[in-house]
Amino acid sequence: MATRAKLDIVVRYMTIIPAAHVRAWDLPLQRRLYALFHTTNVSRILHSICTPIIVWFMLVALSYVPLPFVGELGAAPQLSLLAVATFAAYAFAHDVLAGALLLPVQAGLWITASEFAARSGPEGLGIAVAGMLIASAVQTFSHFWEPVPPPLSGDEHFLPFVTFWRTASPMRKLLALFLGSTVYVLLELIAAPRVFPCQALRMLQWLGYAVGSREETERAARRMMERWHEQWSE
Repeated sequence: MATRAKLDIVVRYMTIIPAAHVRAWDLPLQRRLYALFHTTNVSRILHSICTPIIVWFMLVALSYVPLPFVGELGAAPQLSLLAVATFAAYAFAHDVLAGALLLPVQAGLWITASEFAARSGPEGLGIAVAGMLIASAVQTFSHFWEPVPPPLSGDEHFLPFVTFWRTASPMRKLLALFLGSTVYVLLELIAAPRVFPCQALRMLQWLGYAVGSREETERAARRMMERWHEQWSE
């Protein structure tokens, strides 16, 4: 049991909330988590810039992977086509209007990503991987303005970053910097297709669409923050 408890703590430090990464189709949860972890203008603006960039580079990379068992040898469509179709379906599952808003954007990302891969040759794959990592790093950096959640905060509650940096031990600061420059960058990369429709829906809501739904999501996010220690503390 001691080993299991230690493993749970490691997983929690590395993922903050493990369910976020395995319950992608729990759409209310994804919307609550987006509201909870993207509260500042810095975070929202950098995410709105970096998320489509990450998705574009992801589609470039997937353009180098043929779909197996489809089409004639050497003429099969690429995995990027299946990926962008899945991204589009996921956005429509969140909300029809958000899905419709993102559909031409996603189509444009796929078309241009496919064209870039075709013109770049093998070198394009390296460019895509580097681009994904750089954009994900910038997106991760934007979270430094957000409240620091347990267990990384070293407290049972979320702490303002200034408070965390003033009170945390040197080892905890080093841990935060290490995770923020490695594991969390990869998590941001993986999460980009999930975050994209959340961003589109929130933008529509800030413009007056489905305001009641936005307010309920924000209330649920606040309740989650207040009760965080009951379920996710060390």
